[in-house]
Amino acid sequence: MAACQVLFFDPAQVGRVPVDPLGEQVGPASDGWRSCPATGRGWLDPSGRWRHVCATHQRQLVALHHAGQAGRIRWAGQPVG
Repeated sequence: MAACQVLFFDPAQVGRVPVDPLGEQVGPASDGWRSCPATGRGWLDPSGRWRHVCATHQRQLVALHHAGQAGRIRWAGQPVG
């Protein structure tokens, strides 16, 4: 099964620089958005796009779509902006 495609905001990660086991920097500082580690299942969102989302995020996504705030959702693999 595919991973959940939803990104979630983790304020504890903002500005944190990823390092390897030797302490060497391996990427830029984090903006706080992280991939959901759960396994997703197929879901057709209200805009007609096929996604893989976990059960927890599916409930949240439905609520955001109904509230007209679907534009606030961040998806893995999509550019921001």
